[in-house]
Amino acid sequence: VPVLVVPKPGARIVHLGATVLGGAVAEPDELLGITALAAAASVKGTATRTAAEVAEAAERMGGSVGASAGFRPQRSST
Repeated sequence: VPVLVVPKPGARIVHLGATVLGGAVAEPDELLGITALAAAASVKGTATRTAAEVAEAAERMGGSVGASAGFRPQRSST
């Protein structure tokens, strides 16, 4: 798994992102929409925190949580 690290001395922020290869263009006919479903589900919360709690925790630290899907690779970021 390639990892890109861009140090910025003095910066007190971190950006984490992940890209899943494939995207909607790679979906077989019987699974049309699965990429969008996976992106939507990835920001719906966890077994112990609701989506709002996850978002609030990120916001308290000055961050955000999001995901998107399309015909290119799926992306998630924190």
